[in-house]
Amino acid sequence: MTLTSPLLGQASTDLAPESQAEWVVEKLVGFGLIDDRLVAIRPWSRSEALRMVEQARENLARLEGAERAAAERILDSLDESALLPGTRLTGTVEGSAMDSPWLPIPEDTGQGGIDAEVNYMARYRVGREYLDGQTLAGELDLDVAPGGRLSLQVRPRYWIGRDGSAGSGDGLQLLQAQARLQLSNLRIDVGRSTSLWGPGTHGGILLAANARGLDRIRLSSDAPFRLPSFLSVLGPTQAEIFLAVLEEDRDIPRSRMVGYNVAIRPHPRFEAWFSTLIQSGGEGAPEATAWERFADHVLLIDWIFNGGETFLFSNKGTSVGFQIRFPSLRHGQLYVDFTLEDKGHNPKRIFWQDGAWQWGLWFPRLDSEGRFDLRAEFVHSGYRMHRHGQFTSGRTLDRRLLGLGDVNTDGGFVEVGTNRPGVRASLQLGVENRRADVWANRYRSDGELDVMVKVEDRPDELYLRALASVAFYAEGGRELEVEAGLARVTDSRFQAGATRHDALLRVQARVPLLAGR
Repeated sequence: MTLTSPLLGQASTDLAPESQAEWVVEKLVGFGLIDDRLVAIRPWSRSEALRMVEQARENLARLEGAERAAAERILDSLDESALLPGTRLTGTVEGSAMDSPWLPIPEDTGQGGIDAEVNYMARYRVGREYLDGQTLAGELDLDVAPGGRLSLQVRPRYWIGRDGSAGSGDGLQLLQAQARLQLSNLRIDVGRSTSLWGPGTHGGILLAANARGLDRIRLSSDAPFRLPSFLSVLGPTQAEIFLAVLEEDRDIPRSRMVGYNVAIRPHPRFEAWFSTLIQSGGEGAPEATAWERFADHVLLIDWIFNGGETFLFSNKGTSVGFQIRFPSLRHGQLYVDFTLEDKGHNPKRIFWQDGAWQWGLWFPRLDSEGRFDLRAEFVHSGYRMHRHGQFTSGRTLDRRLLGLGDVNTDGGFVEVGTNRPGVRASLQLGVENRRADVWANRYRSDGELDVMVKVEDRPDELYLRALASVAFYAEGGRELEVEAGLARVTDSRFQAGATRHDALLRVQARVPLLAGR
């Protein structure tokens, strides 16, 4: 299926991660009104979101009585004019008070370091800076999409604040700045932009809404398309490929990153995807020939060309996953995503010690009218995930992990959401178990790596949190969001008996400043 809307071939800008339009689409999926939604490559463009909303309206005849009325209310809650071509300028003011430290990822675990820090109260906010104290920020969102082949999207953010230990500070962030050329269903993007790869709200193991946008050239499909000939059995398909240059301030400045992702839906109830990130090059990076670099970027060719071994001049992560939809359970969905860090010989090392998992259940419609929804998700990140000897900054950007989760951590959450006319609220209960044990490699008799063995056991940091949020949507695109969180941390910073309590209060208001066609 391809885009049938009059917007086919017209460039439009991307939705912000976790926007109102995105959760409206997900709720409509829960009514069985959208058959070809692909979730593994996001954010969707405005035109793609509008295409799915139009599909839902066309399929309303599938429903009757109270269910149809409920779906119509959800459709009516979305201002579809905001998805049409036009020029828009939106201003955002945000204030936060946070008592939650930014913590470095342990580097003395015997498996290489990674120059990154985490804060469970402030992650998955597309790289926005929040101080362990008070932060006041102003943000402008400029979207220019006049209805032709070109569009422009810019999101600068200025913040000032006071950290309880470091004093006052301020900064200017450019979260996104991309120009788009659209040729039929092909998008060519140049500049700074964000990708979410994976089925979760925040993305997947390789790419999530944790860091700011990558500086890159990207080619991607806008709406799902069908491959020619016998490959059409793969069903609606989306694809993305990019070349990015990472920042200057890292262990290997301006290293390159190539990423590609293909998602297919061979059946309305089943979606599958394959994605990979390959980091190489930069100032002081290991050398390689042009042919070796080519082979390294093509699936399986690297192992064949290199005698079954992995090239050591790059850092590669590869994910495969699927999502299954169950219409009899009000279109509830089960999803699984596995990320392989390095090739190995021992299954325990491949699938657990080196790898990462994301498992989840998503019920967009707990009750018949879709007033409540539920998501439960678990993420396992292995001992070496995101780390690499040649690239000790790891898969990071401005010291933020590009992907989901943490390093050497198991975590999960349960989130219940509810929506009423003009209101969306949610409550999330989560837990993370962070580890800083020391591990050493064990080798087989033939000299090949076997598994990792623990050589020093340290206390695990256990993080329990509750996070509540409510968003109000008014006419004209005005929004108000309030978020509050509390957490209790035992064996804080891996010190036995140490306890701390984290807290967050955040208020954000969005107001359209300019809207024109």
